[in-house]
Amino acid sequence: TNLLASGNSVVNVTLAGTEVGAIVSFANSKIVVEANVGGSARTGDVVIVADTGATVVAGEAFAYLDAGVVASVVPEQGQVGTRVTVSGQRLLGGSPSLAGVSLAGVDAAAILSESNTEVVVAAGDGTVGQGNVVLTGSFGSLVTAVDAFAYVLAGEVQTVTPAVGQFGTLVVIRGDRLRGDGANVTQVTLGGAPVSRIVSESNAEVEVVAGRSASTGLGAVVITSESGATVTKTDAWTTLAEGVVTTVTPNRGQAGTRVEINGTGLLGGGSTVLTVQLAGQLATITAQSDSRVTVVAASSSPGTGDVVLIMDTGAVVSGANGWTYLEEGVVASVTPAEGQLGTRVTIAGSRLLGGGQSLVSVLLANTEVSEITS
Repeated sequence: TNLLASGNSVVNVTLAGTEVGAIVSFANSKIVVEANVGGSARTGDVVIVADTGATVVAGEAFAYLDAGVVASVVPEQGQVGTRVTVSGQRLLGGSPSLAGVSLAGVDAAAILSESNTEVVVAAGDGTVGQGNVVLTGSFGSLVTAVDAFAYVLAGEVQTVTPAVGQFGTLVVIRGDRLRGDGANVTQVTLGGAPVSRIVSESNAEVEVVAGRSASTGLGAVVITSESGATVTKTDAWTTLAEGVVTTVTPNRGQAGTRVEINGTGLLGGGSTVLTVQLAGQLATITAQSDSRVTVVAASSSPGTGDVVLIMDTGAVVSGANGWTYLEEGVVASVTPAEGQLGTRVTIAGSRLLGGGQSLVSVLLANTEVSEITS
């Protein structure tokens, strides 16, 4: 109390014999100052001088610590998002925590971890150039490494092809420095959703397969390298609603069965259905549109599985357990086994309707019969 010693202001404060760098604020009950460079570690008096010349002294009340030292900054260059590790001693500068870190004059985007020996930060968005690394403690202490970090030219996304799609769409991203000064790309998001797979990557081109997304609409393409660097293009990708298989008619059959697949968005944002699988077997496509695809089932052993449509873009539309292969029909006997026009022929066997309700044609030696009597 009575820190102004009945005066109106403070004109000087020394900490352990060193004049402070600045008097931030003063009142009779509290004075805030910024410590100056103190030299060697030592303990000494706090001396307050009022405008009246009166002094207030607190004996042995302040200790100068050895200054913090930055031993290394790794990496020494990067761009926005780059994960930078600062190693050294007393990096908190006597403070319990850090209030901020700047790299070449740009505030770090985030302090990822901190201790007196190691501080890890994510670089902010800076322009090309070199500058100091400055760690600011919560008490205002500063630990500085001169010209220890350089911002390099940031990566740039130029094109995204296609710019619209859904789950499974093969997307090619082209640009410059797509690895963001890192060694390789480790993650890509399209409209906020992680891709399901990175097919290939380089500084000039990144090829990915779109993952599933909880939302639709316009969003950013973000490429992240192993260094943490990010290369972003805003509003560069539109996520479409995934195609939906609503009906499969019939939903069971055998080789040769004509199957009609109905739904919405069956082309998955593409222009052509390349393949259709019924329970894991490729079917023959006979017609297609965004709402209806017709196919002919191939031969397969009995079983149930998904109906899967794959587009020219790689997009995938599927219906879970939408098709069941039946055991194929078997002809046991043909009586008589030869004849001419008008001969009545009896064909015996099992499952001769092949999963259907009726017969529409019968061929004998590649010639259609004149009549199916029963």
